[in-house]
Amino acid sequence: DWSIPKGLTCAECRVILYAQDAIGRQVVLDSSPFMVDNSPPTAPLLTLSSSSPAVTKNRQVALQVSATDAHTAVANYSITVRRDSVDLGEHSSKENNVTITLPDQDGTYTIVAAAIDQQGNRSVDSPPISVVLDRSPPVRPNLEVSLARFDSTPAPTITVLENANSIFNSSKPTVYARHIVTGK
Repeated sequence: DWSIPKGLTCAECRVILYAQDAIGRQVVLDSSPFMVDNSPPTAPLLTLSSSSPAVTKNRQVALQVSATDAHTAVANYSITVRRDSVDLGEHSSKENNVTITLPDQDGTYTIVAAAIDQQGNRSVDSPPISVVLDRSPPVRPNLEVSLARFDSTPAPTITVLENANSIFNSSKPTVYARHIVTGK
């Protein structure tokens, strides 16, 4: 067994084998020319699939990843999940559509991908994407109700005061109200 040493560089390589038997007869075997691929694939393009939002309550995150290689095909992708610059896990996939599972802790996660070609050359990491896992219940808004008598003017009004620590941000919050009148 013999393999090509990692890092070997040549534009056109050949293997020449010299063999000699016990009585001195020699034979020379010359291989066909071949190229040694030491160049990594391009940095992958990593995106969230349309079914996965950047802020989610689901630990399952669907991703799309793609890269190219000048000499051979991309063999697989290595997807790394990080939090606070610490690697939390790596997922390997041969497919362009990948679903990963985030750790069971709410917070902001950074996800990067690297492409690995058939020769084992690894690309640089993709630009990172961020996903926020937030399974906390919605923040209850402050409610201010001013009631007037049923037969008076103006009609009752309900105002929703958005809570400062809510991730919901709307200039026109939707308020659902039901008016119930009992007796006189």
